[in-house]
Amino acid sequence: MATPASVIPDIISRFAVSYQETMKNLTALKLSGDDLHNRLNTFQNLAGGGELNSYVDQTLNDQGVRDWLQKINLRLTHRISTRSDVDENIDNLKDIINDLLISSSLVPVRYENGNRQALEVLSPAALTVVLAKVAKDLAELSPMTSGLGDIRYKPEGQLSERLARLALLNMAPDVRKGIVENPLFEQIVTSSNAADFMFAANVREGQQFLNTCISASVHNYIRTQTPTIIGLLEVGKKLADKIQAKLDASPAEVKNKKYEGRTVERHVGSRISQAREVFAYIEREVAKTTSDTSSLTAREKAKVLLDLNGVWGRVMQKLEAVQDFSDEFPKLTNKGHRDSYEMSLVLSLPKVFHEPRRRLTGMPEDHISKVSESVLARPLTGTYIQASVCHRDHHDDLTDAEWGKRLWNAVAYDHACVLMHGHHALYLRASGEFEFTIVETKRYSSKSDITFKAKEARSKLKGFEIPTDICHRMTSAAPRASGEIPSWEDVAVRVTISF
Repeated sequence: MATPASVIPDIISRFAVSYQETMKNLTALKLSGDDLHNRLNTFQNLAGGGELNSYVDQTLNDQGVRDWLQKINLRLTHRISTRSDVDENIDNLKDIINDLLISSSLVPVRYENGNRQALEVLSPAALTVVLAKVAKDLAELSPMTSGLGDIRYKPEGQLSERLARLALLNMAPDVRKGIVENPLFEQIVTSSNAADFMFAANVREGQQFLNTCISASVHNYIRTQTPTIIGLLEVGKKLADKIQAKLDASPAEVKNKKYEGRTVERHVGSRISQAREVFAYIEREVAKTTSDTSSLTAREKAKVLLDLNGVWGRVMQKLEAVQDFSDEFPKLTNKGHRDSYEMSLVLSLPKVFHEPRRRLTGMPEDHISKVSESVLARPLTGTYIQASVCHRDHHDDLTDAEWGKRLWNAVAYDHACVLMHGHHALYLRASGEFEFTIVETKRYSSKSDITFKAKEARSKLKGFEIPTDICHRMTSAAPRASGEIPSWEDVAVRVTISF
């Protein structure tokens, strides 16, 4: 739900009320009234003249989150009272938990030329898993093993820096390590323009070719997981390394198989080399743009980063088209018109007519999990089910409004998901309170995106497939009773997270 400036204070107030109720007896974690007020004011300012999307019901008002917080408070109190040494991670834990609660509950959104840019840190789903792991580590070892030790969180840092570091928990450990060790990450997050740079990383991506909708949709999701262009570059580097390793390990008959006069080894190797050259170019431009010596204004710097994000998206779509050697590579055809797939198809008819199967067939559905599992701590599922049959066996009696509300809650738990419609992939976002937005990757302009109320979802999504884990959440939509906490092993199995 769009939140004009007049509504933002109400959302902040609702958060504050839920916070006080949730944290009233958690003395080791609860902020003072003044501290909470100051943090919320600073956080609210991140939205500028934009809006705040609220996910308080999926965080502070969720019984599972409350139960994990109670466990953390109890174990943290015990650790503090019995420890004999200084543990920086223990000392920082109160600040970390509170920053996570605020940023998982409230998502600042800005609009640039009509396009939505959000600063997303951890989704409610990721928050739940992080809290569960912290509770486990407090009982056994140290929160350092939860990934909190290697993000270099600084409680004295500016808010945007703290959020950028916490968002690293979304990434696989080796990706997170590569981001933190890149000097440009430090340069970006400690800049006075850090917030602008982070919003610029979450730019909407459309498909650059006729058959790369799945790739573009996955990128839109990945952008919500790493709010800096350095994170995106590390994702690209890791994917290039993964494809190179697969190529190196392939037998000679695979490497020497020919397409259009070139061997697989030469074709794939060329794409990898091209991608690495582009990543190096982007890195050089980021270094110049975000430097304190740059003469560009903050707005001009953000615009450069936005453009570089587009360059990253294009080369990634090309790179991902060669990651599967088991069949013919998709033949990429440039879109002749950015915002009209149909016009692009007409302009490309001579090429498409010559090779219709390769030019119109894109990546398989398992591409979604293949890309995400190598870079994200919580990979996307690669399995889908018809939205219309989800709940059919047990919930035929649900009204459209009830069905839509359950779906919204299930999607909001991760903020968004990738939809399938036949062989076409789109991006579904729980964009506000009981409101959805479908991001149509066929076009670059947000004007083609479809926004509708949750009560309309059943009819709007007829013929669409949703991820099976979203369907599972709809089935498990009933809130848990207090004290009914899933075991850490259960959480790990359900979300497949790696810290």
